[in-house]
Amino acid sequence: ALPPNVSPQGGGSSPDGSTIVIIGVPIGAKKEAGAKPRLYIRHLDQPDFTLVRGTDGTVEVLMSPNGRTIEYWAPPGDQTLQLRRFRMAADQSGTPVPVGDVAPDWDNNAVMLESGDIVVSAGNGVRYVRIPGNGGAPSPPIDFAKAGIQGRFFPEMALPKDRGVILSGTWYESGVFRQGIAVLDPKSGKAKILVHEGGSPQYFDGTLLFTRQDALFAVPFDLGKLEVKGEPVGIMNGLRQTRNWINAQFGVTPNGTLFYTAGGNAVRDRHLSIVDRQGNVSDWSPERQAFEYDMETSPDGTKAAMSITNADAITEAWVSERGKEASTRIRLRSADCLGKVWSPDSRSLAILLVSQDPSDGIYLVSVDGSTPARRIAMNPTRTSFLIPTSWSPDGATLLATRVDGNKANQWALPIPAKDGELATPRLLPQGEGNHGGGSFSPDGRLVAYGSNEMGKDEVLVCAWRDGAFSGTPITVSGGEGGEVARWGRDGKQLYYSAQRKLMSVTITSQPTLSASAPTVAWDLAALHVPPNVAGGGLYDVLPDGRLLAVQAGEGEENPTHMAVVLNFAGELKARMRAAGK
Repeated sequence: ALPPNVSPQGGGSSPDGSTIVIIGVPIGAKKEAGAKPRLYIRHLDQPDFTLVRGTDGTVEVLMSPNGRTIEYWAPPGDQTLQLRRFRMAADQSGTPVPVGDVAPDWDNNAVMLESGDIVVSAGNGVRYVRIPGNGGAPSPPIDFAKAGIQGRFFPEMALPKDRGVILSGTWYESGVFRQGIAVLDPKSGKAKILVHEGGSPQYFDGTLLFTRQDALFAVPFDLGKLEVKGEPVGIMNGLRQTRNWINAQFGVTPNGTLFYTAGGNAVRDRHLSIVDRQGNVSDWSPERQAFEYDMETSPDGTKAAMSITNADAITEAWVSERGKEASTRIRLRSADCLGKVWSPDSRSLAILLVSQDPSDGIYLVSVDGSTPARRIAMNPTRTSFLIPTSWSPDGATLLATRVDGNKANQWALPIPAKDGELATPRLLPQGEGNHGGGSFSPDGRLVAYGSNEMGKDEVLVCAWRDGAFSGTPITVSGGEGGEVARWGRDGKQLYYSAQRKLMSVTITSQPTLSASAPTVAWDLAALHVPPNVAGGGLYDVLPDGRLLAVQAGEGEENPTHMAVVLNFAGELKARMRAAGK
């Protein structure tokens, strides 16, 4: 059994499978406790998982090759943004000891080698760093492109005797989004692709295990040559997929214990519903789809922009009209469509197209296809994105969040009047920390946005005048955390999510900018609205004040159990022998 009322976000196990550690986010946490991820540990000779106190905010956990120590990355306190590396005994004797800081450029993806060194990806997977186990200075960042592979790659596991590091990777190939597996040789610094379609790679006893969607595959692997041999063999299916495009996760220990959660594709039966303030639910449409990421309703309340991932793992923009049986795809070139934002007249969308192509950037697209899409902004660098978040009521300006690795800040983009012209993005200074998700009020005089400057995600509101922030912003989420702000159409009510509830505050701008105490408008968890992902929410407020939300389908509920398969080695060998015959 997994810890009750906890959503697993990752984890690991000791080599002998006797100790399991997971990163989990509490579900329905009290306001004073927040909903930060923390560590839970289970020794299989004990009946339950136990919370490791003092690990709030954990983003990565590593089990040492001998299973005796655990390293985790977390902030040392509530009022700091700096992550620190801590180590503790796996048997929880003693107290965690800080062993170093986490650089801002490092991703939350790392593996520990048998030597004790750590390999961590950086810059959103375009390079890697090696951290000495003896406490020395980390190596300079090394580009994966220089190592021999193009794309974004993240360490998944270390091979025996520091022979290599298995990587999961993503890249674009002729307009198709690829998820594959690579191997890095730490000695030579060279890397190469092993499998072009697959994820969650694990090495076990001469075999490379990986998943494709909800199915587990195995292929012989030459540890000396760092090469796969032969064709992959299907082992089992029904592993849980938490996203339509993400391959299922699992773990296997050197002694042959397999860990996974079951359930297959958990998001395929989502649907759109309207909910009034009394909790009465009605269908927006009869459609059932794997709606993901953000949802934005048009200003006139008749349409909703959705995200659906196709068979090539490309996230496409779709528009759902109230009462229609099927959504309509926005026809664009093959590229990931991110950050959909409606124009004030509900006729167009501003969309970021991403495909690692020179033509990437923000495009203005007519919903009915009557005019060609036109690009108004380019991505700043190959590792950063400008994601549109709001279109001003006067139609003149876009707000966008620039994301570069773990850093985020807000920019204003004046929309060019002529085709072929590109906007000149302007940084909106806002102090320390990450800021993003800006949303114009209906009259264009205020902007609500998210910030973690105070050590956790909060929702702020600031006046907007002459194309920039004006005056001092106020925190409207009451210091208790919040994200993904949505304005009511009257411009007086602001909604945001906190602990799986949609909160409401009344905003007053005269004589000074102020906000009422937050109250609960809707219980998103009780309505089975999926949690926010990648800075977007699957909810919005219609012009008549009712909630439009994506509701999870049957089988998408938080998993309560993990499957533990002992002596998996015997089953694997039997399947491989049968395939060979």
